[in-house]
Amino acid sequence: MKKAFMVINPVAGQKKIKPALADVIGKFNQNGYCTEVYITQNSVAVEDFVAEHCKKSDLVVCCGGDGTLNNVVNGIIKAEIDIPLGYIPAGSTNDFAAGLSLPSNPEAAAERILTGKAHPHDVGQIDGDRRFVYVSSFGAFSETSYMTSQSLKNALGHLAYVLEGTKALKSIKPIALKAEFDGEKISGNFLFGAVANSTSMGGIVRLKDPDINFSDGLFEVILIKEPKNILELQGIINCLLTYKYDPRYILFLRTSRARFEFKNPAEWSLDGERYIGKKTADISILKHKINFLY
Repeated sequence: MKKAFMVINPVAGQKKIKPALADVIGKFNQNGYCTEVYITQNSVAVEDFVAEHCKKSDLVVCCGGDGTLNNVVNGIIKAEIDIPLGYIPAGSTNDFAAGLSLPSNPEAAAERILTGKAHPHDVGQIDGDRRFVYVSSFGAFSETSYMTSQSLKNALGHLAYVLEGTKALKSIKPIALKAEFDGEKISGNFLFGAVANSTSMGGIVRLKDPDINFSDGLFEVILIKEPKNILELQGIINCLLTYKYDPRYILFLRTSRARFEFKNPAEWSLDGERYIGKKTADISILKHKINFLY
């Protein structure tokens, strides 16, 4: 019998995975898997536990939000093993799952894993040792995911992120930086920056680009410029609402490598998890690093 290692965050989102848990495990058992379950405790424990136990499994399944998925992916990479990964999204926003059009219903998501195919996905790496599945960001909105309380996320879901993001707009402090992307250099003051392999970041900044490819060795970069007046601020807001990024307000490009230089150490959000950076940040792409089943 094949073995599935399932990592579950029972408090993610609106705790919707809990009532469906028996049926989800049952689906894997019915399809020839003996399922081992690990209930999350903290991010470090998840990563280390996955690194140890995935070596003994044929399949890893993550049930939780984007942060839990980040921990699981880092654990698999730490184990240096090629093993398929299935994702049952159970968080408040589920940016990554939305980009893949994964079912929000846990049983349907489990079925998708069992009947799906393996798709190689690129993974981002920052400062040479920390990986992210779909986005690394700094500035406005970046704090929203890890500063919003779990109780508020559970009560309001996606709305919680929008509310916190609106608060962030009122106290935005521009970030001065220099950056280089595959040889292209820019500098200036920006409200927000992200290197992403996704159609959505924090549930607030979204991309509607049919050419986004999760395994092309390229990540998308968005940089929101500092507005000089209220009209430019309104222009930025209009861009975010319509997903049409006017280069006067928002820079959009694709790259295989990025380097940032800041005046002060930057705080990043990696898939919604807080990461304390330095005055410089080097981001690279690990091509086809994780095989997702869907």
